[in-house]
Amino acid sequence: MDTGVQREKEYQRAAGIARRCALSVQQRTAFDAAIADRVLALPMFAAARTILSYCAVGGEVDPAAIDAAAFRLGKAVAYPLCLAEGHMEAALPAAADALAPGRYGIPAPIPGRCRLLVPKDVDLVLVPCAAFDASCRRVGMGAGYYDRYLARCGAFSLALAYEAQRVPQAAAQEHDVLLVLWPVKTACIGSCERRGLRPRSPRDIGIGSVGRNSVQMRLCRIFSHF
Repeated sequence: MDTGVQREKEYQRAAGIARRCALSVQQRTAFDAAIADRVLALPMFAAARTILSYCAVGGEVDPAAIDAAAFRLGKAVAYPLCLAEGHMEAALPAAADALAPGRYGIPAPIPGRCRLLVPKDVDLVLVPCAAFDASCRRVGMGAGYYDRYLARCGAFSLALAYEAQRVPQAAAQEHDVLLVLWPVKTACIGSCERRGLRPRSPRDIGIGSVGRNSVQMRLCRIFSHF
């Protein structure tokens, strides 16, 4: 591993977390609502029967409004369950109170009160983000849970982040998931893609789907303030 890249990634991770935590409650509430509105309008959300969401901590974009809308529509909402270092599964809680602080103190389904889902049964994954750049590279929290899970999952995946977390060049490595970003005023959402795909220009924002053996991508022109 390139120690220089690793050090830069650690710096970007810490800086991105600090910047998102520096946003006021009012700002985060407004940005979260803007992101939720955009996600709820996506055909991928409408088509999804099972969603892997997450419980926001440390100033992350909060997908609670997305989860609530999914529940109202009768969709199943699962949450990450970390079973071993770097390994996670999607787990469907048996009830609303079947979540408790798990690894790293993040609320997670309680073993024995949840059902593990086969990755192929997940239709949409919401991915938290520490930092990102305009070239669609993401910096996560460093343990590689999502990179490993998404490699096994064929679901359409959306990364959620605030514009304040954007860096000039993310210190991503070969195993890191590539993003295609959708700006929403001062927030961004993006779809996870295999490394090597790039939008044709900063204004061409991609919508993609990742299958087990193939990648399809279509480009469309939507909000852009890069």
